[in-house]
Amino acid sequence: MSILLPLLSIVLLNILFFLGKFIASLYFGIHHDHYFIGFGPQLFKIKLSGVVFSIGIYIPIIGLSRIYRMDGGVKKSVQLPWEFITSSLWKRAMVIMSGPVCLLLMSLCSFILLSYLKEEYYLSKETLNQHGIQPSSLGKEIGFMTGDKIIEINGKDYERFEQLLDLSNEVSFTLMRNDSLLNIQLEKPQINELRGQRAQLFEPLTPPIIDQVMLGSAAEIAELKKGDRFISIENTSVFSSEDLKLILRNYSVGDTVELQIERVIKRDTSILDKQVILRSDGLIGFSTQSIEYDLHQNSLAEAIIKGPQKMSRVIASNLRAFNILVSNEMKAPNDSLSGPISIAQLFGAETRWIRFMEITSYLALLSFLFNLLPFPKSSILLLFPLFYELIFSKAFTRKAYNRIVKASYFIIAAFMVYVITGDIIMLL
Repeated sequence: MSILLPLLSIVLLNILFFLGKFIASLYFGIHHDHYFIGFGPQLFKIKLSGVVFSIGIYIPIIGLSRIYRMDGGVKKSVQLPWEFITSSLWKRAMVIMSGPVCLLLMSLCSFILLSYLKEEYYLSKETLNQHGIQPSSLGKEIGFMTGDKIIEINGKDYERFEQLLDLSNEVSFTLMRNDSLLNIQLEKPQINELRGQRAQLFEPLTPPIIDQVMLGSAAEIAELKKGDRFISIENTSVFSSEDLKLILRNYSVGDTVELQIERVIKRDTSILDKQVILRSDGLIGFSTQSIEYDLHQNSLAEAIIKGPQKMSRVIASNLRAFNILVSNEMKAPNDSLSGPISIAQLFGAETRWIRFMEITSYLALLSFLFNLLPFPKSSILLLFPLFYELIFSKAFTRKAYNRIVKASYFIIAAFMVYVITGDIIMLL
């Protein structure tokens, strides 16, 4: 199924791409009189705006979706839009970009529809600051501490935790620490390092409170209860579930571990000392409470705003990933510059039609971006002859265009060699 969904998306986008080009060609009068679409014999034909379309066995997959012009009953290569020199430059440019624009509009509409249909789970400022944050190692170096509460970002209030992760060139955080306000400023080099490492400054702090005790576990034998909060392990203070994991890694099976917990019963709080012996699985045998996320259903008006915002973040993420590859700073982020199957795996928990829509929206956007790069078969290559004609007032030749296409293959090969060489140098 992970292969079928992206394949169906590719088929849909391929049809949409060429449909957009045909509609624009018919509208601006930049077309042949008779096209043959597909392979083999003619199955049927239709006539639109005076243009005949003979349909054979059409395979709507990139590289297999053959389109010919019919000349005297013989299949010949179609003329490219820039070769219709009797038409104005801007009309030919519109036809060239009509396919990519259709992909962009498809992606935009999909992002808006997904924002409207999907319920959003988010962490509010109020929920986040009940327990504060758990900084990463890089966050600790910058100055954040476990339990810090984020009051403002760049001197402004915020509503959701995700707003704290969208870092610009310079960011300022206002914190509450031990009833005192302080400010932490991030400079551009620190932000670039975060982006390069694909790291976060902090995450929501998960309190070290027991949610469930496993039957027959060391925790049950030690009479630990749901709602118990860890204070320390072997006199080492515990502030979060992450602290629990890090401390317990230092012990082996059979070790006796001293715990101090806080237990609240009907508003009465008591501090208890417990001993547990790590069992054969090396664990105590409990799970901690998770953070409760808020749920929000976007209205259509909200979806119209949030859809393009989501799309712009995806574009920015892929541009940053491409920049990282070019600069050889580090491997591209896992969720950027992905292929169809990798993108499909990002949405494994969704229903099939939601997954299909999400995959299609991402692939449409990536296909649009591809057409803006000087790669083989991209739309940007078709604009070069128009720029030449605009500057030198004479038509470009097909022979010169074929040279540009060959050069684009060289660009791809050189780019791959450059990236791989940079990776090897980094390893050495």
